[in-house]
Amino acid sequence: MTDQEDILDYARQLATQSMPISHLCYELDIPEDTHWELVKLAADLKMHHEDYAINVLIGHVESELDRKTKD
Repeated sequence: MTDQEDILDYARQLATQSMPISHLCYELDIPEDTHWELVKLAADLKMHHEDYAINVLIGHVESELDRKTKD
């Protein structure tokens, strides 16, 4: 198994563990225009912008993991 495969396997193990989201915290530095676009997109869905950003990030990572497992 290559280092990249080891890392991907470890990431899958972490993703399948049941851990409350309150135990994880990321601080992201984003440009101001990106912040306001997140606020707008979240408002269109009647969501808080931080919840929307979390959902987008999680969705992207899950999609990448799915794509890599199919390769």
